[in-house]
Amino acid sequence: MRIKKKISEKEVLQTAKWFDFMETPLCIMFYNLCNGVNIESTTMSNFIDWMNLKNPNPPISVLPGEKTRCCYFIKQASEHLINKQFKDTWISMVLKKAGISESHYKSHNYEVGIDKSNEKDMMLIEGIPEAVKKANCFKSQLLSL
Repeated sequence: MRIKKKISEKEVLQTAKWFDFMETPLCIMFYNLCNGVNIESTTMSNFIDWMNLKNPNPPISVLPGEKTRCCYFIKQASEHLINKQFKDTWISMVLKKAGISESHYKSHNYEVGIDKSNEKDMMLIEGIPEAVKKANCFKSQLLSL
């Protein structure tokens, strides 16, 4: 049986200097979904830096009452990393850059959508696969140019 080794933050930061963790079209679509809704309004390039573990300046700030939805978003976004071997450490570092503790993440990332009448939850739940679909379409169009 193979034991999964968590990659250190140092190794991930070294990788982040040279490579992206998430494709830009997907970052753009996630930005359109979350900016000003779950996180304070920021620039697109700042959001892309956050998703790729660069140093967003100013740091990403979670809006009041949005921490649990951000945890859900980060969990779902991690499924779309270019290289899955970085997933656990990427989650940890993205949380840290947004000021969310790992204990909060572990306790609450599954809570979004439990109450189907919560409009903000449902917008996020439905918005993530739609963002992925749009990013794939956008990427296909770019590749065909």
